[in-house]
Formats: sequence, C-alpha cells, structure tokens
Amino acid sequence: MSKFSNMIKNSFLNVKLTFKEVIAFLSGNPLSSLPSHYDVITRFPTTKAHKPPKDIPAPSYTETKRVALLANIFEIHDNPAREAKLRESCRVLREVLNSVHPHIVPGITTDEIDTLVFKETIKRKAYPSYLMLMQNPKSCFTSVNNIVREGIPDSRPLKSGDIMSLSLAVYYNGYHSRLVVPIPIGYVDESALHLIRTARKATVAAIRECAHGARLQAMAHAVERTLVNERRVVLNTGEGGSGIGEQFDAPPRILFDINEDLNDELMYNKQSLAIGPSLFEYYDKISIKRTKYGNCLSTLNYARCAQCLHTVLVTERGVEVLTTAEPKVLLNYADGAKTLDLNPMYNRNKF
Repeated sequence: MSKFSNMIKNSFLNVKLTFKEVIAFLSGNPLSSLPSHYDVITRFPTTKAHKPPKDIPAPSYTETKRVALLANIFEIHDNPAREAKLRESCRVLREVLNSVHPHIVPGITTDEIDTLVFKETIKRKAYPSYLMLMQNPKSCFTSVNNIVREGIPDSRPLKSGDIMSLSLAVYYNGYHSRLVVPIPIGYVDESALHLIRTARKATVAAIRECAHGARLQAMAHAVERTLVNERRVVLNTGEGGSGIGEQFDAPPRILFDINEDLNDELMYNKQSLAIGPSLFEYYDKISIKRTKYGNCLSTLNYARCAQCLHTVLVTERGVEVLTTAEPKVLLNYADGAKTLDLNPMYNRNKF
C-alpha cells in the first residue's frame, strides 16, 4: 500500500469518520476537518440528586414536577422592590460562578462540579433552579464538546482540550436568574477558542440591541451580522433565551432566526430577559439528536457547541446586564456608550 494510502487510512481510523465524512474529506468540505483531539461525549454513570435543606424556599415546580407557563405574562419589574429582588438573585448567581470556576480544571468530573454548585448555592440560602426542574436530578448543566444543551453532570473527568458550556441558575427571594458560560478546559485548539470567542461576541451583539420599544428581531439581525464573516461557525436557531424572574421560563421565547415570527415581540422598560445565542462549529448544516437522558441534545456529526447567556434588565435607553462580574454595566444609547466586554478569556473574575 502506498504511503499516501496509509496516511489516508490512518487519518480515517483516528478520527473515526463515517462514509459521508470520508467523502467530505476527499472533496475538501470543511466538515472533513473534524478534530481527533477531543472526546465525543456519551453518557457516564452519575450520582443521585442532592437534597436541599427544608428551610430554603424552593420553586413550585419541585412539587408539581412541571413548570407553570403563564402565557403572555412578561417579567416586568416596575416596582422597585421586585427589581431589587431580581438584582439580588443575579448577584448570588454570580457569586456561585466565581466560587466554582477556579475548580474547573482538567481532572475534575462534571459530577464534582455539580456538587460544588449545589454547596455554594445552598451556602447563600438560595435554591439551584435546575434541581428537579422537569425532574432533573442535578443543580447545573455541563454541556461538554458535542452536547448542545442540558448535559447531565456525570463521572467523566474533564480533559485538556474539552470545552464546556456551564449553565447555572438560582432561585433567591422568589426570583430566578440564569447564566451560561463557555469555558475552555486546559489547553484547547484554536478552533475551540474561536467558537468560544464568537459565542461571546454574538451575545454582546444581541444584548446591544435591547431597549424599550425595540423588537426581538433586532437581536436576530445583530447576531446574523456578527456571524456572517466568522469562519466555520453556524447558529443554533433552536436556542436563544426567554423571559425570567418570578417565572423560570417566561414569555417571550427568544430565537435568533431572522425568519422567526416570534421575533415581532417588543421589549419593554424594566423587562428581564435571559439572552444567549448558541453556536456550532463548521459551515455545514448541523443535525441534532435527542439522547435518552432527559432533554440532553447532541450534534449528529459530533461538532462542538458553545453558548454564552446573561440575565439582563431592559431600560428606556438600553439595557443593564445583571450577571456580569460588574453587574451595573449600562448600555446607554442616549450617551452612545454601546460597548460591553464579555470576552475576558483568561480572567476568572470576569465573563
């Protein structure tokens, strides 16, 4: 067998390409560049759910086993006391992230991360919103590599080269807040860094469009403009965000597909939203499959995913991001200050 044939054969064996991907490789299709230096995530054994103390108030869905969806009831905090409670919930959430993040290094399991999230949340007399949400047994979601969303923490140790979207949410003083942070584990390849940076950039672009009277469609167009020149990154049109506050999953549903009819909704002063585009690697059309573990989704071709999401409060002149390291970041349109940095890649104290 020729040296060239051996090289091709070994490449295919290492990457474990399907027949379709072999054809893509030979034809120069970007899909052929699927890296062999990160793990494709499958399910590993996990531990039982933690039981929070009875003196910490829990959301109603922990008893009813379903989330109450209140149609057309937006989370608008025109009462200063309600707004203060939302801000406190976001502050506690940020503290939980800041406490957990230094421990996220190669070798730790996502189950151990979940335990840390649970302990840090309970320590602050808050309840981890994801725990028992639709009977979910964990306090956070850890979507690693090819897992699109709602990755269930398990016994697999994180490895250098992984990327993880850590999804956190807390319920404090009757208010929910959400945060999703894309995290590189150890040394990752340039493609992974590009995916994470672009996810943050897309979130910034979407948040910049928030203001009283603006349409959700403006965020979708802003994300599209951000991604149009980004190599090998595509939008997950099925994820985006929602309203949040007293309800965990309040209207409106936010999608970043510019053709989505739901995007005709307006934003209102003092409305709280959880906003964050989800991105995939590669140009090709991405297919998603539902795993047998809850609502956990994976890409069919094992392309990696990243999401950056923040809880924000819409104002008359712009938006305030409540879950950044400095929670009073104000995008004041009247003053022209449309800048926000969510890209401190290597600073553990800021996201």
